[in-house]
Amino acid sequence: MDVVDLKISEIEKLTGAENKYWICGHVVGEFLYKQIVEISAKTVLEFGTSVGYSALWMAKALKPIGGRLLTVESHKERGDLAAKHFEEAGVMDVISLVRGHAPEVLMQKDVFKDTMFDMAFFDATKYEHLSYFDFVYPRLKKGGVLVVDNVISHGDGNMMRKFLDLVAQHPGIASEIIDIGSGILIGRKQ
Repeated sequence: MDVVDLKISEIEKLTGAENKYWICGHVVGEFLYKQIVEISAKTVLEFGTSVGYSALWMAKALKPIGGRLLTVESHKERGDLAAKHFEEAGVMDVISLVRGHAPEVLMQKDVFKDTMFDMAFFDATKYEHLSYFDFVYPRLKKGGVLVVDNVISHGDGNMMRKFLDLVAQHPGIASEIIDIGSGILIGRKQ
């Protein structure tokens, strides 16, 4: 077991059954890893770092191919823990952690420059997904993948429903909902 796998296991134990730090869970982490490998993603964007669990899964896939992950977290304590976990796992060369509230970070053009992404993962404030999508869609490469967590467990909220309807009806995204974890939306840009 390598150092990233050890850190992933440590976070799973630290978080416990009550999911203290809102991690996506092992099944979803493994799903993210496999998506990156399958599409040979080199650039990935994540909204909702939490303590870095999902980012570690993605970094594990990105590191061998020289890929990069840009991840955004607004909560200070969780962001501090994520930075510590990234350092200890030896993936600081793969991950750029951006601190701040995602809608405000989206306005900072210097953070994203002209980066086009192979994959985007939304696991942050659910009522902000529409603004994330508006930002990400033009920056997602053709054939790029969008993954959104908690779409079944949080799917009844008005803003999440609007988001899911938008993606389902969007002519530029082929999407489906998969019943793993708390429900995953996966979409591919056409």
